[in-house]
Amino acid sequence: VGPSNKPLIRRSRLSGSTLGRLEKEVTENGMVRHERKFFDHWWLLRLGIVLLVLGSGPLLVTIALAKLGLTSDPNRNPVELGILAMLTFWPTIVMIVVGVVLGRRSRGQSSV
Repeated sequence: VGPSNKPLIRRSRLSGSTLGRLEKEVTENGMVRHERKFFDHWWLLRLGIVLLVLGSGPLLVTIALAKLGLTSDPNRNPVELGILAMLTFWPTIVMIVVGVVLGRRSRGQSSV
């Protein structure tokens, strides 16, 4: 009940069976089941983003510092950082794409 003594949730004209199905879809933490399935695939997306930053970040920072003239050698050749970026770039892109696709697919299949 709100400040004007009106109920905050307006009753809809749903049948009992429809209302029962909707109540079953809500989980303990208040999220709708299809939203929870979408968030279940976020670990893959998050891991891909973290690995992308950790794999390519050092090389990009080194390149930026050299361009700004903040390193002792302006023509530094960070081979090991380039190899790290090369080995982590494509796997992380695949992880990000798969995480987004699985999340969208699970969200679309279980719509109420």
